[in-house]
Amino acid sequence: MRFMRDLSPETQRLLRRCYKESQYHRVRQRAHCILLSFGGKTTTELMHIFDVERLTIYHWFDAWERCRFAGLYDHAKCGRPPKLTEAEQEQAQQYMTQHPQNMKKVVHLIEQATSKRVSTKTIKRLLKKTAMSGNGSSTHQRRAQIRRPFYSLCMAAYWFCDKSPNVNAQQTTQRLRISYPT
Repeated sequence: MRFMRDLSPETQRLLRRCYKESQYHRVRQRAHCILLSFGGKTTTELMHIFDVERLTIYHWFDAWERCRFAGLYDHAKCGRPPKLTEAEQEQAQQYMTQHPQNMKKVVHLIEQATSKRVSTKTIKRLLKKTAMSGNGSSTHQRRAQIRRPFYSLCMAAYWFCDKSPNVNAQQTTQRLRISYPT
């Protein structure tokens, strides 16, 4: 049986905030698990609550003990390389601002300019990635600006912990003062 111990009130508050407000489901789930474990829930109870294997719970605990808040986030995963380069994506964004209602026109212009064939779904993903997609885009951008420093800090701590095995990551992340705007 493993329980989380020694969570300061500030750490508990930040974990609750991650649990309630993180944009990533897995981060919310892991933060909730850490809080419940600190509250005295056993690993068996946590397995049933989160519908995962015991080993998964132990992995979450190990990541928390090794990297603290950065351990809540997933590793960067490699995926398919983008069809368009950065410069081509910027050109596509310009086409999208010129023709916001006509994705087929944007696809045609991109194909003429780059001689690469992309689908309208690719263009929509690019729109979603750049937060230009219709209603609520300004809200989405504001939330991203608020959360970006917190996420960047966690990822920096995670990277530091991952690249420097001789460094005590728990002490390192505890030294970082995380100010998360309200």
